[in-house]
Amino acid sequence: GICAVGGYGREMLAPYSDLDFLFLFQENTKSEDMQKIVEFILYPLWDLGFKIGYAVRTVEESINFSRKDHVIQTSMLDARLIIGSESLFNELIHKFTIEIKKNGLKFLRKKLLEREKRVIDVGYDYFRNEPNLKESEGSLRDINLIFWGLNVFNFLNKNNNKSISFLSLKEKKLLESSLEFLLVLRCHL
Repeated sequence: GICAVGGYGREMLAPYSDLDFLFLFQENTKSEDMQKIVEFILYPLWDLGFKIGYAVRTVEESINFSRKDHVIQTSMLDARLIIGSESLFNELIHKFTIEIKKNGLKFLRKKLLEREKRVIDVGYDYFRNEPNLKESEGSLRDINLIFWGLNVFNFLNKNNNKSISFLSLKEKKLLESSLEFLLVLRCHL
């Protein structure tokens, strides 16, 4: 299966955004066959000038890598199937859900620490002509972090047969309008 991950998985692309793919395959797939599929998809995209990030993994490899790297774990939160085996993708999501239920709060702590460090690294300059709408304080990344946190909390509460809403309707609307504003502004810049 071919999965969209990262911003492409979230369906939040701006001009010049990179496209991140996860090529998911079964253990018994021949590597030559998988290589042909990957090349068939990626070469035309590269020829068109797209920036591509990609990984070619089995379900088990995807889960193992996500255990070791919270950036990969984050991309898995945003994964969506583009084309291919729905059952393989569902297996990936099922196993990923189990991992998040085990380590979701630890993952969120890492994301918050990473975010704090990133905000300090980017800094704030009132005289900057083009503010960093993706990484600076109050940017798209902060809104992404809220959504990632909500996704993790939803995973953690899936065993309760009731839906838990962490945001009020007013908060959801404010968050969505803020996200839309920043995305439009980023595209115009």
